[in-house]
Amino acid sequence: MADDFFIISSGNADVWFRGRDGETRKVNSLGPGDYFGEIGLLEGIPRTATVRTNGAAVIYRLGGADFLAIINQQPAVSGTLLDGVVSRLARTDPGVVEAARRAPHS
Repeated sequence: MADDFFIISSGNADVWFRGRDGETRKVNSLGPGDYFGEIGLLEGIPRTATVRTNGAAVIYRLGGADFLAIINQQPAVSGTLLDGVVSRLARTDPGVVEAARRAPHS
């Protein structure tokens, strides 16, 4: 389960996703200023991808409870992150985003 939020300070990392076909593929590259771990925390789901560094890197970790507290106190930040979640999910698992778009909204 998702438990922390991560921010890359220096170095680079690749994002890997295992598709429904069982194949693992690289879906994104991250660098300084990029972040990851938000999808599982915001959606309350297990991790959707694996992030691996490409050598030396400095990555800061923020506990999930602290991350969620910040998000709940700053609605503008929350909206920006949710936009990023949709974009990242579309890249890794387009079927999830399409199903969400078709679902009735309350």
